[in-house]
Amino acid sequence: MAGLMAGNATILGREWYILAEKQAYQEAADDPDSLSKQLFAFCASNKRCAVEIASLLANVSQSIISREEFLAESGMLTQTMREMIHKIGEFNDPKYLVMDYPEKMPLGADDIVDPYVPGLVHTGPFSEVDLVKLELRSSLLMYNCQIDLITQTLEPAEMSKFALEQCQLVETINRLPTKDPMFPLMFHNVLGLICLYIPPDDRYRMWCRKRLAEIEQQG
Repeated sequence: MAGLMAGNATILGREWYILAEKQAYQEAADDPDSLSKQLFAFCASNKRCAVEIASLLANVSQSIISREEFLAESGMLTQTMREMIHKIGEFNDPKYLVMDYPEKMPLGADDIVDPYVPGLVHTGPFSEVDLVKLELRSSLLMYNCQIDLITQTLEPAEMSKFALEQCQLVETINRLPTKDPMFPLMFHNVLGLICLYIPPDDRYRMWCRKRLAEIEQQG
């Protein structure tokens, strides 16, 4: 992620990531009943797309490729990300969907999102789906941010809306009594991007501070 945010190419070659992606999808095809392997294949594609974007950014910044080439190729990659996010939404099992929250607390003035929306997240083995969804959506947000440095076309309101949707997913998972105790460490990259694009208001800044404190407590 650091390389991508800086607009630098990655250390490992593109071929390494393509091979890892092919292997992940082959293992998923060989074991179609394994949810973890299906999700791991998406994560491998996500890493490969990150490498592609990093390479494009490095090339356009050094005038190796034209702005038009950059826009065409980056557009295809962001479309790939959108398609993966859509497919992730198809991994669903109603018996694992969280439809009610027995430990629901009244929302107060400091709550920036509603973390109790029925059907937003899963429990059990399907909780992995939500984590991968967070990762993919964060990658798409990051790609859009970097592409916007070239195009200057993104609307701040659109980025803010996307960031708040990520806030809601993070907050909902974070309040589940069954969540992985290490969850705060899992969303540290997500949180960094959220902090950049949420509304510049004290309520939202405080929410970020609390989440950052949770990450620090986990070491």
